Amino acid sequence: MIGSVRKIIYDKGDLTIPEVLYLCTMGGAKCLNLDNKIGSFEIGKDFDALILEKSNDTVEIYEWDTWDEILTKLVLEGSIQNIKKVYVNGEEAKLD
Repeated sequence: MIGSVRKIIYDKGDLTIPEVLYLCTMGGAKCLNLDNKIGSFEIGKDFDALILEKSNDTVEIYEWDTWDEILTKLVLEGSIQNIKKVYVNGEEAKLD
């Protein structure tokens, strides 16, 4: 999988945050031939997810921000304090 992701990065050049998110979710699932089980929020797939919130002053989100801008801010400026809940295989995991 690492070789496949590395090849995409080198062939593509600079990646956008939405592209990186895709590679970390559905792209990774496709590389592992598990895209029928994981990688997206579809009925019948395993539910693994982080629920994020703006809980500190490190991420400034405005009402006029686009989805891509919000996602970029969370990825580049967010921290562990922004994680509200974690789900693994549909079950809420305990946060320490």
